[in-house]
Amino acid sequence: MKKRLIGIDVIRILCAILILFFHLGGRGIEFKGWNEWIGNQVEFIMILFFMISGFCLSFSKRNLSGKNEILDFYKRRILKLLPLYWVIEIYLLII
Repeated sequence: MKKRLIGIDVIRILCAILILFFHLGGRGIEFKGWNEWIGNQVEFIMILFFMISGFCLSFSKRNLSGKNEILDFYKRRILKLLPLYWVIEIYLLII
């Protein structure tokens, strides 16, 4: 079983939710006074989200040793990200 840092995961989830609220606020959805606060804090929230995500990624892969394990990790990572990248690219070309 993989070791999880639950507290860090909770903070990352909260950051993701606040970023979602920020994006929805830009589309005219009001969150009863939260929009202004989130708008003022969005840079910090995004930086925190990406820092925590990077930490979680490196923490989960801290026991990788050897060139093959590291290359396999990056291959799997790219295979996870590329389909979403192409879906977004096609969507952006259509609109």
